[in-house]
Amino acid sequence: MATRYHDLELADLRLDGVNPRHPPEEGQRETIAALLREGGTKLAELTRDIAEHGLSPMEPLVVTPLDKNSYVTLEGNRRVAALKLLVNPTLADGHPTAKAFREIAKVANYRPGLVRCCIVDSRSDADHWLRLRHTGENKGAGVVPWSAEQVQRFSGRGGSQAHAALSFADLMATTYGSNGQLQSDLVKVRQTKLTTLGRLVQDPQFRRRIGLVRDKDGFRSHYPAEVIEATIARLLTDLAGTLSVSALKSKEQRATYAAGLPAPDASAYTVHAAALTPVSAKPRSKRPKPSAPAKYLFLGISLSKLNPRVLAVFSELRQLEVERYPNATGVLLRVVLELAVNDFLIQKGIRLGQELKDQVRRALKELDPKEKDARFQPVRAGLADGTSVLAVRTIHAFVHNPHYHPTAAELRSIASNYSAFLQGLDAALP
Repeated sequence: MATRYHDLELADLRLDGVNPRHPPEEGQRETIAALLREGGTKLAELTRDIAEHGLSPMEPLVVTPLDKNSYVTLEGNRRVAALKLLVNPTLADGHPTAKAFREIAKVANYRPGLVRCCIVDSRSDADHWLRLRHTGENKGAGVVPWSAEQVQRFSGRGGSQAHAALSFADLMATTYGSNGQLQSDLVKVRQTKLTTLGRLVQDPQFRRRIGLVRDKDGFRSHYPAEVIEATIARLLTDLAGTLSVSALKSKEQRATYAAGLPAPDASAYTVHAAALTPVSAKPRSKRPKPSAPAKYLFLGISLSKLNPRVLAVFSELRQLEVERYPNATGVLLRVVLELAVNDFLIQKGIRLGQELKDQVRRALKELDPKEKDARFQPVRAGLADGTSVLAVRTIHAFVHNPHYHPTAAELRSIASNYSAFLQGLDAALP
């Protein structure tokens, strides 16, 4: 596509009668009338701006040759109409805005002469650019409008609420950059609550509450950044949520809200306010790596007063790798428990019960008659709940139930919870 830029006479420019802004029109007056019907007040405002400032140097018109001496305007139809109305305001006669165009023409500082244009060979050559110009962002390829925050950055004055809000927001972004939740809330506030934030930070009473001072250099604080972090975080969370401008319109409302914010530690107050310095990310506490599962049972447990055979079997049990030999470990665990309890009851002169559960209960009664010793709570739980992994019935099944296959995890749990009981039996013997 060949394009070239030239300064063309306004008289040589024709309005596009098939412009998307209105139904097709044949003549120039009819096209201007259609534009006036479509938005006469806006066209008058455009004419007034051009009359004062001239045409934007950032956007040349896009035209294509109509004949040897004239061009059709493909992009900039409203601007060409405004220029023609500026030269001849009678073109608006019959429309409610006609008087406005006459007044604009009388006081215009700018009188159109040559108009900067980009000339394309055909209408189709301009289609791509017209589509990008008028059909939205197109994933970023088209015109991306400024957000409310960006508009405020461009037009905000130093004393305005918007400027105060932006200055405050920028400072919070750098000061608490490592606070993920605070930053997330700040993004929402930037998008939807800048005016409300500005209303607060412009209020001297509110600033005093959180120790902020604002001057020509920006915001300073009577507190270190770490001290007011919770207060700032709460403020932004509220604004990102349901706190609205209607709740902060009056001075009294703002004072009430400020009083409900977390108060900074008064002991950290400094007489001279200073610039806030960024808060470093808090080091994450290192979680201890989980220790590997015990390879053997009853590690660190020492028995010495029970019958020598009980001690021998107990020693052999401790040498079995629980992952490799879970069945053998389970059987031997059951044997150790029964032999230890029997030996304890015999040495204490207590009659043996018929079942292992009864024997364990009698031994436990001897060790903890008031049933208050927390060391033996797992054993008491196993006696009370026959379905528990700690139940004597479960341990009994390791030997007598051909369908029960103990797992290493179950065996470790039983050994861990019965260790205090076995040590108690041993320690209670003479």
